[in-house]
Amino acid sequence: MAETSGWRASRLQAGISSIEAGEMTMTDYSANLPECVLEQIKLVPNELSRDDGVGLWQIVSLGKNNLGLNEQALVDFTRGCVAALLDAGAIPIVSRGKGKWRPENKYGVKKAEIIENIAKEWFVNRRDPPQPWDVWFGLPSNLDLN
Repeated sequence: MAETSGWRASRLQAGISSIEAGEMTMTDYSANLPECVLEQIKLVPNELSRDDGVGLWQIVSLGKNNLGLNEQALVDFTRGCVAALLDAGAIPIVSRGKGKWRPENKYGVKKAEIIENIAKEWFVNRRDPPQPWDVWFGLPSNLDLN
């Protein structure tokens, strides 16, 4: 299995268990979406430069409210965004309050596992939209994980 650049290194450096890259890419999860939506997915990792990362609630809101996606298209958009964030070196995180974060390991360790578990939790098991206090994605180097 090929390793995505920086994928494991950033996690090991931060003392977080390794997440395996897998072979699926952002476009594998969102291949049926229009090109303009694919372009939005590619832009989502740019938000990782901010100190607070990207919340799942922001991804779902962007897809639903700004791009007008629903049902399977929204699920595919969300999967594509999460894949793009993971490819950029982000990890799932949850807030511990006031700019402090902890890794969220309940979604798994492999990229495909994380993506599918997030989609399953938010689009199958729960029908309510994600909220700001739910899962986020951030770069370990930008976050206070202590």
